[in-house]
Amino acid sequence: MRALIPLAFACLGVWCVASPARAQGSGSPEDAAALAYQGRTQEAEAMLADARPASAAIFVKACLALDNGNPAGATASLRVLSGRGAGRGEVRLAQVLAERRARDPHERWLDSFFEAWRAVGADGALVSTPVKNWARVFSQGAGALVPGLPGDLFWRAMLKKEPALTELLSVQAQADTAARKLLLLAQLAAIAQRDAPGARALHGALLDELQRAHPDESIYALMALLDESDAAAPLSERELAGLEVAAQKPHFGPSTGALYREFRADAMLSADERAPDWAFAAASRAFPEAVGTLYLRAKASELAGASGPRLARILERVGRQLMGHESMRANLLGSQLLVGSAEARGDSQAVERSQGVRQDWRALYDAGKERLDYLEGWPLPSLHRELVVRLAEDEVALFHELALLPSVEEALPAAR
Repeated sequence: MRALIPLAFACLGVWCVASPARAQGSGSPEDAAALAYQGRTQEAEAMLADARPASAAIFVKACLALDNGNPAGATASLRVLSGRGAGRGEVRLAQVLAERRARDPHERWLDSFFEAWRAVGADGALVSTPVKNWARVFSQGAGALVPGLPGDLFWRAMLKKEPALTELLSVQAQADTAARKLLLLAQLAAIAQRDAPGARALHGALLDELQRAHPDESIYALMALLDESDAAAPLSERELAGLEVAAQKPHFGPSTGALYREFRADAMLSADERAPDWAFAAASRAFPEAVGTLYLRAKASELAGASGPRLARILERVGRQLMGHESMRANLLGSQLLVGSAEARGDSQAVERSQGVRQDWRALYDAGKERLDYLEGWPLPSLHRELVVRLAEDEVALFHELALLPSVEEALPAAR
């Protein structure tokens, strides 16, 4: 189940800002696209002005023009691309997109893009945009800070890929909301010193604070019991009793949408609109870990012949809490817990039904994921921002919309 943990996070944005020195030192279209995503469109356009007229550079110019509300300029660049025979379906899709933006510049980006896809996608091959690695350039940048937050120690530590343990310990007092605490927990899990005594003490203190502040939330009790435990170890009697108590709590943590809105309301983030995207993605990493560990340890307990009926009830309860969330990974994990519950009960008919539910969710994920990866390959900052918001508000609804788009002649490649 741990393999499912990162599924949604490829869709939700990246950790850090590309280094200005690095981006300006190279004149590639990928670097220009990464600059544009940071809101530095003038620098991106200047970089492209000096670039040789390669198809990728012309394509990025067209996308920048679209993003800046200049569909006429985008159309001119796309006309050049068409004359060069470059881009195939992507050029036609961008042309339809430019036409829609010219008619209605206030239309939502995803609505514009979906309608352009419906007009083009069923008839032509959408392979990949000519700019394949811009997101990788962006995510591998050396810069750790978000512009506008240089003096805030909490966000300075949170927006680093590999902060030192001392940095995380120093900002505990600033983790004064559930979202900030979850983000700090996610950073703790990512550092090399996560097994150090200080890291374990901070992890325990944060979970204690979350449980006291939110006594009706089961996820924090599950995290306290299962985080950092051996996924291959059968559950002890003490752990099993604790899981029974946790599973009876009425709520399974805050929704991803609620977390996102909390980050959006953070006063320090008002200086830079991109910070909540990464903060949301990091904080929501905390949830699947405990659920995946629960499933794995339940399987280890079953193999050891321990507590089948009790485990079945726990898995059923937590699985049903996860089903119906607006998160794809929550539903994928929840459906897997329901399969495990049926297996623990030895109910073959329930196993078959639960596996059918699981297959349906997996099919929905597979149908939408390649389209989502393709969308993220377009160097259109406005489209990306809208995608992040839609993923946070209701990822499941977005995947349903993606799955309904027409199929294309070739499988779409992963953009990230």
